[in-house]
Amino acid sequence: YLRSAHEAAARFGAADINLLYVAGEPVAFAYNYAYRGNVYGLRAGYDPMFKTLGAGSALTYHMLQDSCQRGDRVLDLG
Repeated sequence: YLRSAHEAAARFGAADINLLYVAGEPVAFAYNYAYRGNVYGLRAGYDPMFKTLGAGSALTYHMLQDSCQRGDRVLDLG
């Protein structure tokens, strides 16, 4: 199911994949669907080694900033 859902989202430009890098290494991610001004959060996580740096919070900040710049109306991060 997840593979089919991802393929459909990617085909329609609705896969919203976010990565936060520190020194060239990915430390946090979020996988969402974004379509017609609606963003639905599906999965998110971060490397526990970077917890004290607030990697998850930093990624969320940048996701919210990006969403506002796109003009999204609904953000459902679950």
